[in-house]
Amino acid sequence: MRIFLLPAPEGDVIAREEQFGRFEGEFFVGENGQVFYRHPSESRPWFAGSSSATFDQAAAAWNRYCDDAGPNSTEEEQHEAVGRLREALSRIDVWNTHTDNLWVSLLEQAQHGLL
Repeated sequence: MRIFLLPAPEGDVIAREEQFGRFEGEFFVGENGQVFYRHPSESRPWFAGSSSATFDQAAAAWNRYCDDAGPNSTEEEQHEAVGRLREALSRIDVWNTHTDNLWVSLLEQAQHGLL
């Protein structure tokens, strides 16, 4: 999964999730300026940032993780990439207490080698 930032918003949508060469989920700005992720197969939105700027930084950190922990990387390289991702997300401060926090879920999956 990679995050593709749109060059210009499409309504409230500012980015799309890309999986296997196809766009699936989308990231949108809510009324309060927070960014959320929604997948077509789910009804609930996932918190993805307190602002567009915070989201952009988190998305860049995620895409770097995807580059660093690609399919040709060793287990050690993947472990190091997860550590860098955790550090980057902590600096950006996306650890909101929101119950459906996308970054918490993605980091957990990355730590278990699922992404």
